[in-house]
Amino acid sequence: MDVDLEPLNSQDNVEDCMMTGVEENVNCTCDCGGTSTYKLYVRYARCLGFGVHKGDTARGKDGTQCRRMFFCSKEGKRAEKYISSLSRKREHRALTRTGCEVMLAVYLDTKTSTWRVKKLVETHNHDLGPQCLVHLIPNHRGLIEPQKAQANTMHDHGLSISIIMGLMVGQASGYANVGFTKKDLDNHFQRTRRVKLIGRDSNATISYLLGKADVDSMAMARYSATDEGRLDKRMATYTWLLQNFLEVMLNKSPSVVVTDGDEAMKAAIREIFPDVTH
Repeated sequence: MDVDLEPLNSQDNVEDCMMTGVEENVNCTCDCGGTSTYKLYVRYARCLGFGVHKGDTARGKDGTQCRRMFFCSKEGKRAEKYISSLSRKREHRALTRTGCEVMLAVYLDTKTSTWRVKKLVETHNHDLGPQCLVHLIPNHRGLIEPQKAQANTMHDHGLSISIIMGLMVGQASGYANVGFTKKDLDNHFQRTRRVKLIGRDSNATISYLLGKADVDSMAMARYSATDEGRLDKRMATYTWLLQNFLEVMLNKSPSVVVTDGDEAMKAAIREIFPDVTH
């Protein structure tokens, strides 16, 4: 069963999503393993009002998956070292995990090549989210492809994220029906922007400039540094720099030079630009 991202409505029958009875489900065959099993469990969790996170995955000798585990999003607890750390500067986030033991474990029966439920725990140790708020759980929200296309079109025409969010909420007749939050929309645009920047980031710029330097030695000025990684501020370094500058300017000296008063720089200016006002 595939999971869509559209919110539940009053016509949805929650009973259809229930996994009633552990004994009936353990060792039953399942024709959807791996990703499809995860989607099925997310759909079940959505009906009840809790989130899901993926657990361990085991693989056979041939590399194929043979075991998957899925847990309630409140499974486990925050490690004590993160709570009692004295070096932490930021304020702790609210504790959200309660040690809930709800989980689904499935395995691949190699004899029949079918997935079977190994273990199913359905009893939560926390309150489940109401259906009016289930659209805020990370597992159950996100933009579907038509929404992405519509949002991209509006964004390309200069509309802000707030305006786009308001328009799409209006189309869906409410925040509970739109299926995503403003932060999800912002994250979508950030991911789209990063894809467009492939080949245009700082590393690409540096590679381009290095290529230009190989073709034209005067395309940029190279600098030298000390063993500690600091710039070499000797008079000889400044003299070399000013000589290259003079060559690029076709031996036309500037009339005025303003510096920070560095002694090595002043000496180099007197040698290369003897008539300049400094």
